Order: sequence, then structure tokens, then C-alpha cells
Amino acid sequence: MTGCSGSENSAAAGTIDVSHIHGLAMDPSDPERVLIATHAGLVAYGDGALSKVGELSTDLMGFSIGPDGQFFASGHPGQRGGRAQRVGADRVR
Repeated sequence: MTGCSGSENSAAAGTIDVSHIHGLAMDPSDPERVLIATHAGLVAYGDGALSKVGELSTDLMGFSIGPDGQFFASGHPGQRGGRAQRVGADRVR
């Protein structure tokens, strides 16, 4: 889950697919921003725009944020993954 390292890639709302959402969480460091776990990875919504968080396209089947701001996720590679079949459970700060 290094894709949740905080690096964001801005993109127009039409280029990021959030049609199938597996999880939502408020960003503990910015309560005006929502993190969205999707088939194509982690997406942030804030200031009226969507942006991809990190570079991985992991299909996040489960996602939550702990009280200390640590991200927890599970899933499998996305359509463009190229990694092992399962990602399993992972965490990143």
C-alpha cells in the first residue's frame, strides 16, 4: 500500500472512476477531504475536485483509517496491476 503515501496526482473529475466505491473515510489531517477506496486505487475528494492518491491501482476491497491516522486496506491488483493475485491486509502511515 505504498500508494497511500500521500502523493497525489491531480486529474479532471472525468478521468478518475469512482463509480464503484468500497470504502469512504474522512482524512484525519484535513476534515474537508474525503478518501475514497475504489477499483482503481485510492482517490481523494477535496476543494471540489478528485485526485488520485499514490501511483498504485490496487482494487481496494476494504479501507479504513485508524485514530492515529494510519491507513488500513485490503484488496487485490487492479486491472493494470501486474502484482500477485492478492494484496491481503496492509497498513501505511
